[in-house]
Amino acid sequence: MLIPPGEFTMGTTEAEFERLAALIPNADEHAHVRNEMPSHRVRLERPFWIGQSEVTIAQFRQFVDDSGYITEAEKTSGYGVVDGQWEQRPGFHWNNTGEQSLTEKHPASNLSWNDANAFCEWLSQRETKQQRRPVAYRLPTEAEWEFACRAGTDSLWPFGTDPALLTEHAVTSSNSNYRHSPVMSKKWNRFGLFDMLGNESEWCSDGFAPYESTTNVVMNPTGPRQSQTGSIDRVQRGGSFGFQPHRQRSAFREARSPSSPQHGSLRVVRDE
Repeated sequence: MLIPPGEFTMGTTEAEFERLAALIPNADEHAHVRNEMPSHRVRLERPFWIGQSEVTIAQFRQFVDDSGYITEAEKTSGYGVVDGQWEQRPGFHWNNTGEQSLTEKHPASNLSWNDANAFCEWLSQRETKQQRRPVAYRLPTEAEWEFACRAGTDSLWPFGTDPALLTEHAVTSSNSNYRHSPVMSKKWNRFGLFDMLGNESEWCSDGFAPYESTTNVVMNPTGPRQSQTGSIDRVQRGGSFGFQPHRQRSAFREARSPSSPQHGSLRVVRDE
């Protein structure tokens, strides 16, 4: 879907934090919400194309079959269901999550940030060759992701302020039986995008860092690429199928190692 350029408030405001703090009794979760602050104005100057859904198992299978790629979960361990509970162990990966039944329309999960970038590189090369012109696929920046999720809204969720409506728009803790669902099984947002919240968390290109306090409009932010030591956690957005509503908001963000497959899926952006 083509997303227009625009300006929005990124992150969580003080007023929103106070409302969330009243709903969330866990102090650790309060600290997590603080990672979304301070809110700041962001302007994206160029339109961009973004996947209507998360990359599916069928799409990821084309990549694996064509390139012979082996994901990091396949080399080490991934996440799957054993006796009704999610566990990490060898043998679980994008096409095997234990007792959970997967279809070709389920989101490809158990993917690390490194795996997600490898998929984008392969897709770029394939379509450049097919179309005989440069085509580049990549992960969205964190700002692009949130702008696409909000779809012109400035509320806690893209559909408004009532968390009870989340089940209509997302695969979440109250309607998932703690399993993924096929993509596009819930309502789309105003930009025509599915599963921006829930189902599985999505990698962004950015390194994870606290937001800077500024009164200026931030132009086309990309986030840090690496730390002084050369390694940095990466951003996941949207929340996963087992998360509560406060962890499936437009501003929700998590930090995770780029080699971790936990809650890892992707949605691509195309540059031309």
